[in-house]
Amino acid sequence: MNMLDMIDKPLPAPHRSDYAIVGKEYFLKLMALRAVRQTFAPDGNEDALSRHSGNKLEFSTVADDLGTGSLFGGTRVVIVDDADSFVTEHRPKIEKLIEKTGHSGVLVLVLDALASNTRLFKMLTEDAVLRCEVEAKTFKSADWCRARCQNAYGKKLSPDAARIVAEQHGSDLGLLDQELAKLAASAPGATIDATLAESLAGNGTQAVVWKVFDALAAGQVGRALEIMNDQYAFGGTVVENSMRLNGALAFHLRKIARAGRRMHAGMHPTQAMTEAGIRPGYPQQGAESLMRHLGVRRLLRLPEDLVTTDLALKGGSHIGQRTTLERLIVRLGRPRQ
Repeated sequence: MNMLDMIDKPLPAPHRSDYAIVGKEYFLKLMALRAVRQTFAPDGNEDALSRHSGNKLEFSTVADDLGTGSLFGGTRVVIVDDADSFVTEHRPKIEKLIEKTGHSGVLVLVLDALASNTRLFKMLTEDAVLRCEVEAKTFKSADWCRARCQNAYGKKLSPDAARIVAEQHGSDLGLLDQELAKLAASAPGATIDATLAESLAGNGTQAVVWKVFDALAAGQVGRALEIMNDQYAFGGTVVENSMRLNGALAFHLRKIARAGRRMHAGMHPTQAMTEAGIRPGYPQQGAESLMRHLGVRRLLRLPEDLVTTDLALKGGSHIGQRTTLERLIVRLGRPRQ
């Protein structure tokens, strides 16, 4: 069962006596554990829930816990966090336990992985395996953001605002949800538009991107790289920071490419930028400076360059993510030929 389809929902009936929460998407794991609570402790009866860390956990502790009734009634639920090592060490005993149709409690194993060719996996029914993974290549972040924002926060997210959030955080559901919560709390009305999303997105990443563009327009490639590389010092992995920066860069560069195509076709620069979604004032001034620096040839090639960079960041190249972004900046910073 895919937890993407089960967010904020209890587990479907009939309920099982054994569950495996499997995957590395932390947000979905939290949603799976919330579903367990909604199903077996809907009235907040936390006494019905027992949690253990799987590291150096004795099987007898789990077995005894499963056989202990809840003090205030209801089903006893035993959750084993980080259960990979626990399963490896006690697999035969766990399989034997699952074979028992009458154990009184509910066992929940929280795992990073569980191979589908193992006996343990095959013993669990489809409804008992809660999959917590997101396939980045097929996941539509913007569509998910719009649905999540409406369902969880009661606010309508405009398509442009959804694209801003999605391009900032990719397929990291936890970061996407945090951004949606922040936008929903800040929106004065029922709709979140692109202006608000752009002003709040990515903890200032948008402003960083325009500083990079200003440096490129001035021919200061070293300064542009320095500004970008400073962002790697604020926590997060190289991959996370690279995807966040690429999302912000790509979002604005696509607008600049659209404006460039319109200008190439004879449209006045101000009208071209407005139709491309670049706001009046400094954004248009900065964009026009960068377009003059890039020239027609690079402007027309920008969409292809952005797709190539995005694919490389998602595993399509042996070059590291940070180096991939640096190469894009160097290409954009070269003098116009």
